[in-house]
Amino acid sequence: MISTDEGFLGDLRRVLAGSEHGVALAVEIATHFDRITEEHLKELRAVNPELIFIDLEGDPETGIKLAQFLADANPLRRFIAVGPTLSPELLLEAMRAGISEYVP
Repeated sequence: MISTDEGFLGDLRRVLAGSEHGVALAVEIATHFDRITEEHLKELRAVNPELIFIDLEGDPETGIKLAQFLADANPLRRFIAVGPTLSPELLLEAMRAGISEYVP
């Protein structure tokens, strides 16, 4: 999961901790998109998650570009994003980037 919102991260950790979901938290990146380093990307590549939760709250455009970059590295990867209400154009861009679900 990628987010700078500690409340969101904590809520998602609690939800994913339940065994009934069949999803395990493999990596957590708690930094703004423009501060993601090569080390963060190496960690993602090593884990190679099938599903990434991404919080677009602070910068939807950059977050969508990051999702596209990560999707290009693994086309089978899925994204669930949360954030502010987006314009129809940005929602379309998010879908094209590989974000399959968006929760405002």
